[in-house]
Amino acid sequence: MTKRMATLGWRTPWEEQEGHLPELPGLAELDTAGKEQAVSETTEPKVRRTIRFEDHGQDFLEWDLDDQDCVITARPFQHSIWAGHQVSNVEVGECPVISGKELERPLTMNYAIVSIETPASDQ
Repeated sequence: MTKRMATLGWRTPWEEQEGHLPELPGLAELDTAGKEQAVSETTEPKVRRTIRFEDHGQDFLEWDLDDQDCVITARPFQHSIWAGHQVSNVEVGECPVISGKELERPLTMNYAIVSIETPASDQ
């Protein structure tokens, strides 16, 4: 190893294998905090309810909504279009109102809700 490499804190593979790395204060705490943050950032939003639309040949028939009535998933297609939109007027027989993302103003859907289901774990 060159003197410059040692100055920068670089270690050769054989030094790492032999446990020659210095103890750095606070390293364990930083590692733990980073893992907790990574887990919380990658956790999928919890589905609070699934709404089903009347079928008029559109590319989506179901939306999964989270606790804030935000679209998590659209099925069978158009997930990338609807995910992230806020939904209001969520009642059977009604056409929901969508807001957020790129919409300049709220949009009333052309398709009424035919059913609303809550996951078994929430009932």
